[in-house]
Amino acid sequence: MVWELIAPSRQLIWPRWRRWPGNVALAFCGAALQRFFLPLGAVSTALYIQKLGFGLLTQLQLPPLMESVLVIVVLDLAIYWQHRVTHVLPWLWRLHSVHHADQDVDGTTALRFHPFEIALSLVWKSLVIILLGASPESVLLFEILLNSLAIFNHANARLPVRLERFLRFFIVTPNMHRVHHSIDGQDQLHNFGFNLTIWDRLFGSHRESSAFESRSDSESNPFSPSFPLGVEDWQNDVRTISLGWLLRMPFLRQD
Repeated sequence: MVWELIAPSRQLIWPRWRRWPGNVALAFCGAALQRFFLPLGAVSTALYIQKLGFGLLTQLQLPPLMESVLVIVVLDLAIYWQHRVTHVLPWLWRLHSVHHADQDVDGTTALRFHPFEIALSLVWKSLVIILLGASPESVLLFEILLNSLAIFNHANARLPVRLERFLRFFIVTPNMHRVHHSIDGQDQLHNFGFNLTIWDRLFGSHRESSAFESRSDSESNPFSPSFPLGVEDWQNDVRTISLGWLLRMPFLRQD
C-alpha cells in the first residue's frame, strides 16, 4: 500500500475509501466460508496426510529443501492450470469474473475472489497436496509465497524498467499481470501465472504487452499501463465496488 502511494502506476477511477471495503470484506467472507465448511485448510490437509504416510513424497524421502522446492513448483503449476480453466468453463468464469470486474487493480484485488471460488481452489490444492504427500512446512511456505506475490503482482505501482525486465524472467510482475486484467478478451487469455513466469512461456500463454495497447499505437513502451482494465460490460459501474453485488454477481443473469 505504501509502494502504491509513493509510485502509483495508474490514476484511480474509484476512491480507495469506497472500493477497498468491498474487496477486503469479500476476502473475509471467503475466509469465513472456508472455516465453517472446509475446516481442513491446505496446511491442515498436509498435516493429516503426513500422519497417514500417504502420497508420493512420503515414499521418496527427499531432503527437506528439495521437497520444498518440488512442492512449490508443482503447486504453482496446479494454480496456473486452475486459473486457466476458470477462463474456459463458463460457470467458473462467472465466479472468477468477480475478480476481473475490478477496474482499479491494486493490492486489494489479490483478495477479491468470490467465496465459492476460494472454496473450489482449496479443494483443488488439497487434492494436489494429498497426491504429493506434501509436508506441512512446504505447503505453508507455498501459501505465504502465493499470497505475498499475488499482492505484489496486483499492485498499482511502478517498477524501474530495468528491474521489471529482469524480474519478469522469473516471477510475475505488476505490469505483466496487469495485461491479464485488460478489458481485451484476448489479453485475458494470457499471463495466467501468479508466481513463476515459466508456465506462461512453456504453455504458450505469455504476452509481453497488451493487444489493446498495441491497437492504440503505444508499442514504444511495452510496460505502459494506460490500457483500460476490468470487464468491458461493467466499465464505470458502481455496483462493481459493492460487496452485496459482488456476492450475487455470479448468479445474476448475464446477457
